[in-house]
Amino acid sequence: MDALTVLYQGMDRIQQAIDKHQLNRIQNDFYGHCVKQNKITANKIREISWTCYKKEMDHQLRMLLSSKNEDVKAVYYEYDPDNSWTGAIFACRSYNQLNKEDDDWACDWNDSYSAPIIPDYDNLNIDVSLKDEQSAWIFLYAILVLTETYIDIVNPLCSNLPFCIGFHDQTPITRCTYIS
Repeated sequence: MDALTVLYQGMDRIQQAIDKHQLNRIQNDFYGHCVKQNKITANKIREISWTCYKKEMDHQLRMLLSSKNEDVKAVYYEYDPDNSWTGAIFACRSYNQLNKEDDDWACDWNDSYSAPIIPDYDNLNIDVSLKDEQSAWIFLYAILVLTETYIDIVNPLCSNLPFCIGFHDQTPITRCTYIS
């Protein structure tokens, strides 16, 4: 299977697992694929301490939420694997459900905050070129762990806003919470 197919099928599985509140069910499967590709990297990703990251992200999100106005319809966290995994959190003025197949709303924001540095991802030299199935599974496992961490942070904050996450130029953007 080519790398892009692995990536897009994996991203679909992540979204489906989030929708069913069963993200932990795919954790071992993704880890297993990653171990087959590179056991050392898989274990390093699994063993990362997220404590400081969670505290900093929680603080940034609370600042964004406390300063939000009625124009904010969603919170979007975008990270850039091509740029040392740096990221930003955006207060978006519009939002579309996933079934609309239109993520342009994420570009319509009125406030942003720098996201904390993702611990150790840059030091792991995760290959984001997606040149082969190996690089795709390692990248996907890193995305899954980051997404799970973000959900752990936003769940207690869940206001009446959708929280979303995605890497730079990801389509579709992953919806972490849904508001009906």
